[in-house]
Amino acid sequence: MKAAIAWADAGSGVLARAALRLLAPQADPLAGELSGRAEGLGEIYRRIPDFPGLAEALDETLAAANQALSGLPVAGFPAVVAATLARRSRNPRLEAPLMRRLRLIRAVVLGRL
Repeated sequence: MKAAIAWADAGSGVLARAALRLLAPQADPLAGELSGRAEGLGEIYRRIPDFPGLAEALDETLAAANQALSGLPVAGFPAVVAATLARRSRNPRLEAPLMRRLRLIRAVVLGRL
């Protein structure tokens, strides 16, 4: 699991932190780090859904990211909204392109992943 988290942090985590730094420099970098980690872990989950411990780690990361987003300025939300797509789905219909777009719209409207 450590390797999966390290991979997510080194990829999506770095990008989300950098985007957040550009869009909202005053924002807590933890929001970008956790959102990027969730996005990366979600990518692993889509490819290897039976990865040991991944589902739990993804759920914990998303919960922590939502807490970190509580004080995020609106300007910084585009940097972290892609983590919305990390939510696990056992229903293949929810992974259809239209449903993914609707999930992104919902996240933007509610300000939550």
